This record gives sequence, C-alpha cells and structure tokens, in this order.
Amino acid sequence: DPGGSQYSSLNQLTPDNVAGLEVAWIHRSGDFKLNPFGTSLQVVPIKVNGLLYYCTPFNRVFALDPATGAERWVFDPHAPDPETGEPLIDGERLSGTCRGVAYWQANEAAPDQLCQKRIFKADRGGNLWAIDADTGRACLDFGAGAGHPGRVTNADYEMYGEGFVGMPSPPAVVGDTVVGAVASNDGVQDANDGIVRGWDVRSGELKWAFNPIPEDRRDQTGAANVWSTMSADAERKLVFLPMTSPSTDYYGGSRRFPIPYANALMALNGDTGEIAWHFQTVRHDLFDYDLVGHPLLVTIQRDGRAREVAILQTKMGWLFVLDRDTGEPVWPIEEMAAPATNIPEDQAASTQPVPTLPVAFASQRIGREDLFGLTPLDRAWCRSAFDSMRYEGLY
Repeated sequence: DPGGSQYSSLNQLTPDNVAGLEVAWIHRSGDFKLNPFGTSLQVVPIKVNGLLYYCTPFNRVFALDPATGAERWVFDPHAPDPETGEPLIDGERLSGTCRGVAYWQANEAAPDQLCQKRIFKADRGGNLWAIDADTGRACLDFGAGAGHPGRVTNADYEMYGEGFVGMPSPPAVVGDTVVGAVASNDGVQDANDGIVRGWDVRSGELKWAFNPIPEDRRDQTGAANVWSTMSADAERKLVFLPMTSPSTDYYGGSRRFPIPYANALMALNGDTGEIAWHFQTVRHDLFDYDLVGHPLLVTIQRDGRAREVAILQTKMGWLFVLDRDTGEPVWPIEEMAAPATNIPEDQAASTQPVPTLPVAFASQRIGREDLFGLTPLDRAWCRSAFDSMRYEGLY
C-alpha cells in the first residue's frame, strides 16, 4: 500500500500450509548482462488495475497477468515507437537499479481515454516516465511543455554539485503530484544535492523542489538524498522521505555546520513541498548511517488508544516510532554519549538520539569473543587485529 505497511489481511496462507506452495508461473524479462558490474534485479512489483507491474535494470516496464504471468504489454523508451518508428529517447541504454514503479488514477477516469491511469517509472538517466497503465503507451502530455513528451528529467534543473542524478527507486504519488528523488555519489565532497521534486501527474509541470542542503552551503557539501523508497499518506497529503548522510559520508571536516535535514525523516506536503515536520536520527554523520527505507505508516495501540504512526528503521538497529501528524516520538528519546573523533579537523556530535522503546532489533556491539575464524589461528589473528584498533561501541 502507499504507506508501505508490509501488511496483508489475506488469510489463505498460514504457517501450516505455506510449505505446500508450488510455482504457478515464472516470467523472465531477459534483461540481464554479465559484466564486471553485473545487473541487479531489486524490484518489488505492484499489483493494481488488475495487472502486475515491474521494471527492469534495462529501463523497461512489464505488465503481466497476475494469474498466468502472460505479458500484456512492455514499455521500452529505447525501442522504435509503433506509430512514429522513432524511440522516445536517444543515446545509450544504461543499465541500472530499478526498485519499482508507482500508480495514479484519475478520480473520474473516462474508460476510452488514454492515460487516465498512469504508471510512473524513473531511470538511471534521471528521467521520470509516464505510461498508460492499460496499454503501455507513453503519456505524451506529460513533459510536453518542457519539450520531451512522455517524461520529465532532472537534467532540466540545477543540481548544485557533481555526480550522477539517476533515480533508482520508485516515485511516490500523493493526490495529483508525483514525487521523485535522485541518487548521489556521497563519496565526493560537493556531490549533487539530494533534491526531491514534485511534478503534476498530468502535465509534468514542476510544482515544487525540496533541497536538504542549506542554501549558503551548497558549494561545500551535497547528497543528503533519498536513494531508497518513500511512503505516502493520502489522507494527510504527506510524503515521507528517508534522507541519507551528507557528502562526504565518512568524513565531516569539510561540513562542520548544522544540516538538520540530513539523516532525517522528512514529512512534506505533497501538493506544495512544504515541511510538515522532520526528525533527525543522526547528528553530523561520520558513519554513512543514512536512512535505508521508508517509514511504515501503520496504526498501533498505545496507552489504550489507537495511534497513527510512522515507524522508521535505521542501520543502527533502532526503531523510531513517531506521531504521523506531528513527528513527536511516541516513546521518549534519550541522548546517548558518543565517542569523540581523533581527527583534528573534525568534531563528532557529543550525543546521539536513542529511542527507549521498542528495543533494538539488531546487535549493536561487537566483542573480541565474537570474532570468527575457520581455525584457532584465524581467530587469534582476528583478535590480535581487534586489540590493536580503537573501539568504543556504537558511534
């Protein structure tokens, strides 16, 4: 669902019968290349409009019959168009991760009119495509005003830095806005800023842009982008952005100033891009502790009443449970003392926020007794190396 809850009420499958499942069908896109970098199929298909939709590393979208796996249509912007004989986009076909697509449907859709139901798909080139969900044809009204019918592109806008501006993760749809985020190379100091943009679902006209980097610091750092998935609350018209670390990700000496929207969960108004609230999980990140996934928008019971919350998971093993309207923590947040860095030109944050509940879902400390080796000699070597290093726990 748009809130990314990962929950289904379907009850035909149970722990007792799941082992009896058998393969009903297999679909192979053929989009695979064996090279030093390989291709990676990370996509999560969506089932909507009576079909199953997924994208491939070679910039194609497949619509399948969910019962049989039969192809209904294939969208390929690099292939000749059936009517014009020309591809929708020129240039080399770039392989890259595509984690999913998004769906939009008009409130009063005319059954015989094209593009009243749309699939949105982003690509490595920084393009966001609009596709008719029934036929697989490009929606040529989308982006037409910018001179490239069928798509909008980040190449039309300033990115305030260097590096790639691909869009590996699915866009999010909030009302009549489609929201897209870019990847960043956070290993370079002045990476492109992690700008998130909202476009009109019909025309592709830019409605808003959110830049997490302070305006007067955009030539000193970048990133703080959304490389993972977003979730959306249609009722509140909110889109939730899990932001990453600023660049460079393991060294902060060149960015010793507040960047409150980095490593933060941002709740933005989908119509305007205005900030409803935000919550920062790591201050002055020196560990690449970027947020790795969307918050789960669910309802929980707390103190005898229902609470609508956003549950955010982190690399550190924490779950931050935040009120969906305000961003206030449902359980108290404590400050944990964090070790100082020994790099002279940098300064680590003295404390980091820690939720009192729920308890951590992953181990957060390693001891020399935990180190693995196939033989006693291997283990002894690992422990000797460990003893020579500085280790003070998390952070």
